[in-house]
Amino acid sequence: MILGGVCAYFVIQNSINGNQINLQKNAFSDSIVNNNLNTVRLKGSYHYIRPILFAEPRNESVKYASLKTEISNIIDKNKSDGTIATASVYFRMFKDGEWIEINPQDSFQPGSLLKIPILITFLKMDEDKPGVLNSYVICDKLYDGTIVANIKTKTIKVGQRYTCKELLHYMIVNSDNNATFLLEQYMDIAIYNKVYTDLGINISNLNDRDLFRISARQYSVFFKILFNATYLNNDHSEIAAAMLCESDFKDGLVKELPQNIKVAHKFGETGTPSIQELSESGIVYLKDKTYLITVMTRGREQQKLASVISDISKLVYERVNAVDK
Repeated sequence: MILGGVCAYFVIQNSINGNQINLQKNAFSDSIVNNNLNTVRLKGSYHYIRPILFAEPRNESVKYASLKTEISNIIDKNKSDGTIATASVYFRMFKDGEWIEINPQDSFQPGSLLKIPILITFLKMDEDKPGVLNSYVICDKLYDGTIVANIKTKTIKVGQRYTCKELLHYMIVNSDNNATFLLEQYMDIAIYNKVYTDLGINISNLNDRDLFRISARQYSVFFKILFNATYLNNDHSEIAAAMLCESDFKDGLVKELPQNIKVAHKFGETGTPSIQELSESGIVYLKDKTYLITVMTRGREQQKLASVISDISKLVYERVNAVDK
């Protein structure tokens, strides 16, 4: 099936006012919060059910308090020598939900991290109308916009036709903006918006990219619902996670990890010549110690930001791998 049409470009700008989002208390229509547990349920128009998205302790982990201190020391050291302006980290164990966060008040422009909501949107579309992923799209024109990708590898070609699943692969694995903007031509905007609102993310500033900010903890919700398969069905959650495990960006979270460790991850870059932002979020698969980590950084040099992400990731892996051995 050909979805057809000229590949004229447009950019769907997305904006989240971080100050208006509180994933603990306000973002969800039916959250249960007690002294020990925060159970987050899907916001929706259901009459008889309230699906659980995830549940976790209400308060930060005591068990990982020393890890929080060590991560903070890395951030402080790099701030003091001018390597970074700031950094924020969110860490969560999937087995017991224990979590910590560093500099939660800081928010960042997510850049290509927003390709994951697009991925989720197309997988939702395929759930609603099976066959969407195998539908063909013809690339008649490459994107010619103001957003410049410094980190890039492969890209789609003019005159070629691709299935939506192939385009999603380019978008996630290679972070290809051309594939992204082509997919946006055929994306169901209503479903796309609903992904955000279902997860409690404010979209009032959807069309103002300069105002778009999100914290490490807020962004981590996307990886929580993929791992738990609580938003997409099992098969489509598996497709998303498998695709994210193929990401070819190797300078951040995975750089110092053993090569045999699977990591489902995505990075995002943005900024100006004078100030850069680089963020990365991912699931590190360690059998019964699988964990989620999101690191967001701001500074002058992108490569140095990548090194900070790598250092933090290495520390977290070593500490988690050593716990309860």
